[in-house]
Amino acid sequence: MGTGNLLSKLLNGKIPQFSRNKSENLAIIKRIAVKYAQKLELSHNLDFQIEKMDLSLEQKIYDLYGIDDDERDFIDSEMLSLLSKNGEENQIPENK
Repeated sequence: MGTGNLLSKLLNGKIPQFSRNKSENLAIIKRIAVKYAQKLELSHNLDFQIEKMDLSLEQKIYDLYGIDDDERDFIDSEMLSLLSKNGEENQIPENK
């Protein structure tokens, strides 16, 4: 998915013609833009919920194994180092 206002991007470029009637065509484009914005918001909400769940599960695993904050910091830094060597530095969220 992209970012930004789809309608403004469409209006700044070639406007698709769904109908020969200009006002009807604009109404169709606006409906598409609204649906796109809704799906984009849903996607962002799902990403946030997944991140929150990942952090919660991670904390539960650390608690289950009795890992304290210092050990967790060490594990997280080692994982971050390992992932950055593989070009995946954004895979581990920061401690919150």
